Amino acid sequence: ARDDRRPLTADRRGANRASSVVVHPRATGHRGAMSTPFRKAAYKLKKIAANAVPSSSWNIYRGDRVVVNAGKDRGESGIVARVDREKSMVYVNGLNVVKKHVRGRGNEPGRVVSVESGLHYSKVSLADPVSGAAVRVGRMFLDDGTKVRVSRGRLASGSVIPMPQEAKTRRSVRATGTGPADTPAKVLKQKTHVSGGGDLFQGLIRGPSAFDDLRREE
Repeated sequence: ARDDRRPLTADRRGANRASSVVVHPRATGHRGAMSTPFRKAAYKLKKIAANAVPSSSWNIYRGDRVVVNAGKDRGESGIVARVDREKSMVYVNGLNVVKKHVRGRGNEPGRVVSVESGLHYSKVSLADPVSGAAVRVGRMFLDDGTKVRVSRGRLASGSVIPMPQEAKTRRSVRATGTGPADTPAKVLKQKTHVSGGGDLFQGLIRGPSAFDDLRREE
């Protein structure tokens, strides 16, 4: 038998080296690959969804007085400034304050400011309107059919927790009436349907004036 022990040439070395390298599917742009920014965003959304509080269980609104149950401000109470239901976060005035560096703009130099950071919904509890202690919340109906919040727990007085006035008002003004971009009601009631495929095809070719002529004929 012939002993084929020829020295490796440059072409044979490259072929052997290429066959020994294992290329990951992500490096080749495989359809199933996930980019790093997309993977991080998906992980963040998955974490937010896992910690989300259902709307039926949400009992804290803007303007309520709450008591912090965990963290550096444990035992402190304050008024809720705003809530973020998507992230299940509650922002309380004067609590959980952190330092934030603000970049300078123009002649204004950069500075360090103190802002309220968010607290997770599970770390705060509503304060009893009588005793001020951290209590759980229950729901009940009054004689007139109004659904109200009631304090529950060992330190609760069992009194009704009124809905704050801030939560009853809308921050954004709801649009009412007819604006300049709204279609008038008279135009909405006009008949724009054209019977027959031929007439419709001719109308598309000739433009809006063809439809006006058809409406006059009807």
